[in-house]
Amino acid sequence: MKIILLGCGYLGYNLASLLSQKAETEIIGLPSPYTPLCSNFKEINAFSAKDLDQVDFEDVVVIDTISLLANNARSEDCLLYTSPSPRDRQKSRMPSSA
Repeated sequence: MKIILLGCGYLGYNLASLLSQKAETEIIGLPSPYTPLCSNFKEINAFSAKDLDQVDFEDVVVIDTISLLANNARSEDCLLYTSPSPRDRQKSRMPSSA
């Protein structure tokens, strides 16, 4: 089995290091401080469909470490409920528009 990791940041590098003990791994993405540490890094812009077309994804497991981190970005469309603080006189912080 071959595993392709998208992204060579902290998460991609460390996952590849662990998984390479059990399977063939390849990391693809843009250069980062971790790329010199990777013997199996291939520079490809993972945000470009044209560049990704150059990669053979047949019979591989793909782990997208780029999206895992990018999805942690703040979204203005997300409603967040937080419990009231004991010091808070309001019963809830739920937005009134929700």
